[in-house]
Amino acid sequence: MRTSTSPNALQGKLGSALLVAAAIVLLASLGFGVMQLASTGHTSFNTSSTLPWGQPIATYLYFALASSGLGLIASLPLVFGFKQYYPIAKRCIFLAFIVLISGMAVLALELGNVFRMLWAIPLNLQVQSAMFWMGVFYALDLLFILWKFSKLQGGEWDSKTSKQVGIASFIGVLLASGNLALIFGMMSMRPFWFDALLPIYFYFTGITSGVAALVFFVYLAYGFKRERMPQALQALLTGALPKLFAALIGGTLLFIAARAITGLYTNNPEISLVWSEYLFASPWYNAALLLGLLLPFVLMLSTTLRNRMDIQVLVSGLVFLGLFAERFYFVVGGQVVPLFRGTWEPNLLSYTPSATEWALTIAGWSLFFVLYLLGEKFFNLGDMQGSSVIRQRLNPSQSRINRLARARQRQPDNHDSINRPALGAGPAHGVAMIQDTDLMAPAELYLCLSKAFLSPVTQVTLDDLNQGLLPDLQELSTQLPAIADTWLHEFSQALTDIHTSQQLLVGYSKLFLMPPAPAPLNLGAYLDGSAAGQGSRMIEAFYFRHQLTKRDDFHDLPDHLALNLQWYAWIMSQVLEAQGEADTEMGEETLPERFYWLQDLHIMTRDYTLPAVKGLHQKIVECADEARPEQRLWRLLVELTQRQLQRELAWLQPVIDRHAVEASPFHTPHGDKATVAKRASDDGNEYGNAAVVSAPQSCGRCGTAFIPSAILSEMQQRLEQAGLTADHLMICADCSEVDTSRAGPKPLEDGYRGADESYRQGS
Repeated sequence: MRTSTSPNALQGKLGSALLVAAAIVLLASLGFGVMQLASTGHTSFNTSSTLPWGQPIATYLYFALASSGLGLIASLPLVFGFKQYYPIAKRCIFLAFIVLISGMAVLALELGNVFRMLWAIPLNLQVQSAMFWMGVFYALDLLFILWKFSKLQGGEWDSKTSKQVGIASFIGVLLASGNLALIFGMMSMRPFWFDALLPIYFYFTGITSGVAALVFFVYLAYGFKRERMPQALQALLTGALPKLFAALIGGTLLFIAARAITGLYTNNPEISLVWSEYLFASPWYNAALLLGLLLPFVLMLSTTLRNRMDIQVLVSGLVFLGLFAERFYFVVGGQVVPLFRGTWEPNLLSYTPSATEWALTIAGWSLFFVLYLLGEKFFNLGDMQGSSVIRQRLNPSQSRINRLARARQRQPDNHDSINRPALGAGPAHGVAMIQDTDLMAPAELYLCLSKAFLSPVTQVTLDDLNQGLLPDLQELSTQLPAIADTWLHEFSQALTDIHTSQQLLVGYSKLFLMPPAPAPLNLGAYLDGSAAGQGSRMIEAFYFRHQLTKRDDFHDLPDHLALNLQWYAWIMSQVLEAQGEADTEMGEETLPERFYWLQDLHIMTRDYTLPAVKGLHQKIVECADEARPEQRLWRLLVELTQRQLQRELAWLQPVIDRHAVEASPFHTPHGDKATVAKRASDDGNEYGNAAVVSAPQSCGRCGTAFIPSAILSEMQQRLEQAGLTADHLMICADCSEVDTSRAGPKPLEDGYRGADESYRQGS
């Protein structure tokens, strides 16, 4: 069953209604503010020559630092490789851009004659002024943010140019917000601001306000329904992000406490009086501290509360308001002691924002909201690196069982029928060309089966199978011959005969879990006869090769069938993603990478997954009670998995046989094709001349899976051809003084690869 409802609530009627409301508020507030400024000028502000900066400056400061904070958050995945933050990277970049635009708009209106800066700044280069450099750095920051967003919008997440722009944007953010802090921190005549460590305070609190904005607007985008979000985003919002948010709120409180304690203790009355007689004397400031920061921190300390959606939304709103109040009191507090008269003045200066100043603040917020709603409507802000074609081109199913797999955004002229995979010779170069490929359907099937085989973990119910998995299999049967009509009928009958979810899980436990499990789902049990053997390590080596490893919260071995099937879906999505970038002939540089993925599929299927699944199916046939539908159902799902894997091997084998000379998954000889062919044919006595496929090996000392070099693989091949063993050569780099392993990406525990919910990716 399908739903035409977009997972992004702001792309529907809700977004349109909010956009109209925000536009009305923007026009009303902006119209009033401009009218007041045009008629009375700065006299409509409650500022003066003794207190020149008011609420519009505080609003700009808040927006500018929130933009910097969002940019720094985006740098976690885009610069430093924290892959689990990829689901929010693109939205962070867009929010940083529009927040900065909104802040600049408020600042421009506060300055008075907006257009004067167009010639005043370039013709009067005040290079010794921190404000001049603030304009330069924030202009560069804005340019780099826009450039980075255009790269992400174009799908360039990991290209060389995209990474360089990301680094430049990160540096620009540090320079811009750091320079903004120095505008205040270098003013020795304003002791309340004068602080060399103010840039650190601005960085930290900017990130806190950025996370608060991010959390709120992410939930708003999905209609405050977490189940509509991609699995990767759900995992982030219940994992690393709330912990980071809690730490940031705590750090902000610590910074404010340190400033307050030193400010109250100092013998400089121009600092201590501001804290005692202005800040702590204001009930609004105390409320901002207690309700806007302390209460959210207490809530986020609870492990049960901080992962709840309602608590996260509440905390983000409170922190949003609390830090806005802190910016206001920071800006005004530095000016309440009259300049040149100091504490000799009997009273501190008083300030209350005027209606015009409130209008500019509201105009800035509404402008930001309008731009955000337009961005959600016209850009895919939920896009992420590694968001495979599976997620990008499939509509979400209403079923929980297939929600991970189906996320294709169907175009009006996009049809569901896709051709079967085929490789052919390029017409001009003899270079292999991958034509329109239907790896979508098998990838979907593998994700569906993976979810089913993780039933106790994912809490799949009988209703999920009836209303989700069965309809999906019926639809996929039109594209996958492995799902035969007779099999579907038998599977449907087994579901009908099962009456409760408990009965379903009892059958699962009887076959796969209860010790001694008659048919464990760990593939190594059928490859090696035991857990964590060489076959298991080889399977994990293939995960590592593609920068994937199981998540910490998945408490089973990496050779679990469900994880293995997710790996299949991931590789197929990579092939499809690359295919979308090259619909015609493949070039010399792009063929090997795509061929590697197909060759890895072939090796994994032929040597590991298919033999193990055959063994699993045989075990289930021997021990399952066919009279019990809850056991028969699992036998049918394993049988379907085996048949589909056999079909993958059937079309992969001729492809690999035909093009194995053109590319190798672990070693590509240098030189042009003629030279490589000559080396392979001559095959002299020197090692490294032959094009040898370096298959994953297990270290003879520590047992770690690794990829040997081409030379080591060739030595192994020649020894085995001579009837000798090469086990003594299979030593990983960590156990050998000589690095014989292939340099490659290492998996990081804190990375996350988007298409599947049980893997993390390294950098």
